[in-house]
Amino acid sequence: MAGLTSITLPAGLTTIGEEAFAYSSLKTVTCLAETPPSLGNNAFYCSLTNIYVPAGAVDAYKTAWSEFADIITAIP
Repeated sequence: MAGLTSITLPAGLTTIGEEAFAYSSLKTVTCLAETPPSLGNNAFYCSLTNIYVPAGAVDAYKTAWSEFADIITAIP
């Protein structure tokens, strides 16, 4: 996954496993799930700059994924 810089995660996703994207080149995640998936330890241990989520779920994501709250915004 070294060259992967962005990914769109499906609406039915419920869990992102431990170190799923650790040490990747991932910068942007778009998550289509209305309910924030649970995150395993260091699931996004990389240099993320943007996390896009459904507009109605922004606050839920900011609560559930609090360590990323400053980069979570609505899908453009």
